[in-house]
Amino acid sequence: KLKVCLQEANLMFKQERYDSAEALFNECIASDSTNIRAQIGLAKTKNKLGDIKEALSLWNAALALEPENQACLIGKANTLFQLEQYYEATAFFNACLVLCPENVNARIGLARINVKTGDKEDALSSWNAVLAIEPENQASLMGKANTLLQLEQYDGAAAAFETYLTIRPANVNAHIGLARTKIKQSNFADALPLWDRALALGPENHTCLMGKANTLLQLEQYDGAAAAFNAYLAIHPANINAQIGLARTKIKQGDVEDAVPLWEEALGLEPENQASLMGKANALLRLELYDEATAAFNACLALYPENINAYI
Repeated sequence: KLKVCLQEANLMFKQERYDSAEALFNECIASDSTNIRAQIGLAKTKNKLGDIKEALSLWNAALALEPENQACLIGKANTLFQLEQYYEATAFFNACLVLCPENVNARIGLARINVKTGDKEDALSSWNAVLAIEPENQASLMGKANTLLQLEQYDGAAAAFETYLTIRPANVNAHIGLARTKIKQSNFADALPLWDRALALGPENHTCLMGKANTLLQLEQYDGAAAAFNAYLAIHPANINAQIGLARTKIKQGDVEDAVPLWEEALGLEPENQASLMGKANALLRLELYDEATAAFNACLALYPENINAYI
């Protein structure tokens, strides 16, 4: 009966029917409180249900039954990670590695802690340790690529993103990461097709639409940039960065009159936005609307008295 109950509980878990799984795992534990599989299953279910503190208690109960059970050590460590108890989580990931130095999940866990605590160099070492064991581990390839990007090691980051894409060419985040790396290298021409590939996978992806628009602006392809900013605003009309980007594009195109209402729309979203205040003031100056320009510069200086450009 216990075996059947466990099978049903695990099936419910796989089907993401967590309430049913919880009830069945509890039934298993009521039948045999020392059954480690039921304890682990219930702890995982509690994690999925967001009952993190309850999950921690269950991992402790499981470890009381089997102190060296690697699944329980990893489960407890990951739960502590979710609770942002990074020092304690590190201890349990390391305890697992003492038992099994090649435990990939423990090394990934340590890398993620390093990322959270800002220890980028240590994170990179941890990602490399995983990849030495599993060269195509996707989480570690992506983690390494993003860490190298944060460390401003752009050639390495590009290589890591490209390696990942050979394994999962349809991953939008890898395309985004590679595009951002190219931009950091000031390689805007190579970034543009990467945004297009990402948009082919996710046509309404906000990050990609904005990234493409800004890249086109950098490339001085103003018609394309305007179209991309407008496409973004059609989906997310209250985004001030898109409003600012479109206003700057209009200025570059010489459409100063069209830029003014865009700056005003941006200021309607964020009345104290310094870029928008300055943008509107400069546009009014170019239109030779000197009284309005003076008022706009003064409005900026009232909020930002150290803004040298407003005085100029």
